Amino acid sequence: MNFHALSWIINDECNLHCAHCYPDSGPKTPPPFDADRLLKMTDHLRHMHFDKIYISGGEPLACSHLEDYLKAADKLADRLYICTNALLLDDEILDLLIKYNVHITVSLQHTDGSAASEIYGAPDIGQKIQEKIKYLRHKGVPVKLEVTVMRINHRDLENFFIFARENGIHKIDFKRFRPVGRGNHHKNTFGLTKSENADALSRIFRLSQKYPEMDISTDDPLYGMVVSSELHRQGWTDTAVSAYIKDKQIFGCKAGRRWVGLNPSGNIAPCPLLLYCGISIGNLLEDSLEDILENSEMIRQLKDSRCDGCAHADICGGCRVCACYESEDIYGKDPMCVF
Repeated sequence: MNFHALSWIINDECNLHCAHCYPDSGPKTPPPFDADRLLKMTDHLRHMHFDKIYISGGEPLACSHLEDYLKAADKLADRLYICTNALLLDDEILDLLIKYNVHITVSLQHTDGSAASEIYGAPDIGQKIQEKIKYLRHKGVPVKLEVTVMRINHRDLENFFIFARENGIHKIDFKRFRPVGRGNHHKNTFGLTKSENADALSRIFRLSQKYPEMDISTDDPLYGMVVSSELHRQGWTDTAVSAYIKDKQIFGCKAGRRWVGLNPSGNIAPCPLLLYCGISIGNLLEDSLEDILENSEMIRQLKDSRCDGCAHADICGGCRVCACYESEDIYGKDPMCVF
């Protein structure tokens, strides 16, 4: 069975304590590594093939058995990605990532040191992450930046484009701040209003036009709606707008449609962030992923009905995590919607 992507969360310990963290990661004692459990989960994935597998955490580089996970994932996907703050990166770990041809995404939340310290909860972290990015670029390793759009950085988004261009980086992924995990405790300080969020998405799109050499993506389902509105405002026809969105592969909410999440306990959810909302559609220690997906009523409903039946479900579909947080209804309206 082919599926676009699996987001594989391999741990929940982290060397940082970021204000926006979805899983509320931090310095923790990891549970003992269970090789049999990993083998069983891998066995229940063996009939699946993914275009992409994203290895994340916590901080995945803090996992002492990272290579075991990379070895397992490498057999299941065309491409492997790792999402990291990069602070633990050294020549030995880099050699391991290169061995498995892993694409590296580095989380950078601000280019200004003092503002970054508010996010990371410690001084100099932002500068140290930038130094690790420059280390990777010096080694000739391609890097994608990952930015969570928050109140503290949403007016400074162009600085990420400038930093990327100065360091030979051509990919930036902008993520929406979600009030889950530690982010729930800091939503009033770091979360955006829905008008601020829409404005930030509009700015991201205009910046993508200003810096056409950049490959820009975002996990915010509203981005397709914003792009469509902006292009129509610029005089584009419906046909041209549709062609642009298809060419740029701008998708709405991918939950259960294009990806699923897996956590260290084997739980599966239509979106990895839904795992932090307590949602699971099955467990890989008990059933194969193929059977879980084929027998899940939630997966079927997410394909057919979401966001209160909105006509724009295909291009947007609303964030299921935010809907679940706001109304405890995974199929309900995205509270950040301005359309």
